[in-house]
Amino acid sequence: MESPELPECPVCLSTYDGECTIPRVLPCGHTTCESCLKNIPQKYPLTIRCPACTQLVKYPSQQGPSSLPKNIDLLRLIQQLQDHNPEKPNNKIQIDKPVLAQDFDFFVSPLWSDEFYTSWKNWVLDSDDVFVEDKERGYGLLKEGNKKVKVKLFKVGNDGVLLSGKVKGCVFKLSYVAKVMNFLNGMKEEERDELGFILKICAKQGRICKGCGLWCDLEDGVLYFVCERLNGNVLDMLGEFENGLRKDGLSSFAMIGMEMYEAVIGLHLEGLIVGSLGVSCFELDDFGHVSLSLSEVLVVRRAVHEGVMELCSGEKSLSVQKLGRLVGEILKKEVFVSPEVLFGILKREGIEVECGSIRYPIGLGSDVWTLACTVLRMLIGKEFFEELVDSVDSIISKRSEDSILDCSGLCTGLMEKVSSLLESKTGEELKSMHQMLCRSLSFDPGNRPHAIDMWKCLRGLIY
Repeated sequence: MESPELPECPVCLSTYDGECTIPRVLPCGHTTCESCLKNIPQKYPLTIRCPACTQLVKYPSQQGPSSLPKNIDLLRLIQQLQDHNPEKPNNKIQIDKPVLAQDFDFFVSPLWSDEFYTSWKNWVLDSDDVFVEDKERGYGLLKEGNKKVKVKLFKVGNDGVLLSGKVKGCVFKLSYVAKVMNFLNGMKEEERDELGFILKICAKQGRICKGCGLWCDLEDGVLYFVCERLNGNVLDMLGEFENGLRKDGLSSFAMIGMEMYEAVIGLHLEGLIVGSLGVSCFELDDFGHVSLSLSEVLVVRRAVHEGVMELCSGEKSLSVQKLGRLVGEILKKEVFVSPEVLFGILKREGIEVECGSIRYPIGLGSDVWTLACTVLRMLIGKEFFEELVDSVDSIISKRSEDSILDCSGLCTGLMEKVSSLLESKTGEELKSMHQMLCRSLSFDPGNRPHAIDMWKCLRGLIY
């Protein structure tokens, strides 16, 4: 059973300790730390507004908060909790003690609701829990008891949003935990909801890399989503698939493919659609089993968006040639995104495509497309990307000379190329899988097989 949280000051969120963060009881019955009481402005003599209930209560202005009674029972409870679990660190360490702001004409009001704080506080890692190994690659180490585990760090927000030590309307410099809360409170609601959703899924799905929580790099003022990092992605760990499937590797390929589909099916059961994938998203544990890294999924999705912005920045419409170039550039990054997802990104950015829009909505079939491409990368090898990029260029150049190329025509051309590559790489015993993978690349999501059907097909290669 998890031990209870240590009581903390409602203003600075620091845990009471009886020395630095001393709990003082106000006449209304609520408790606030001595340091915060010193800095709360007094608009009326001999009174102060309680930070918890906002009532005006009597306050000994001349003697100060040290004349108020300590909350002895609270201190005794804290001591009992610490004695019961001596190894549990104080996870509400205050980095910056509260100091007066420049403007005293306002009263400090709650920056977020109690419900908001309760729902997020357990995801906040201690400031000294994470050590950054490689900032560029997002690699770090997380302290867990007496050991350190490998983690990935994904910047939350575009390009990492600085966490300010001060907030307009507040007389205090924010503590470490309050900075994280303030950042989350200021995020767009849909982004914050997605982040919370991902953290919860990481905690319950077996084929998903564990989500460790949120951590702020105080040096750079950047908030990170911290996720478990395993031994490496499937191609890093299984070099034999770099050049595609070998006859003696069919069983290994089928088992890995099954586990990749299981991970995505697990997300679908939770109501999450990935949207874009790459081989880098799938990692192997010490026992050779596959897990999906949602932090890497976020990296891949950001790469797709950045690719769109780099090539289409300032554009109002996109020619067929430029669309083909965009698809090719995304493929070169070994990233896969279905047509309807790519068009959804373009539409969100206000960019129209000359060859027409896609009427198909983003759904479970979108992940069937991306997952099929990921499996094909393992099955065919590195030439899969090279051939596909060349094929896109070839299809566009040939069709644009004598006819208008629509999006379905581009997808049909890609399916034909994939079919040709599969025929040259696999034998008759893989014909059913061959056909299902090609169907997975259909322009119409309604014609794509369900993920579970592809899982059954892979299972049939083993049993």
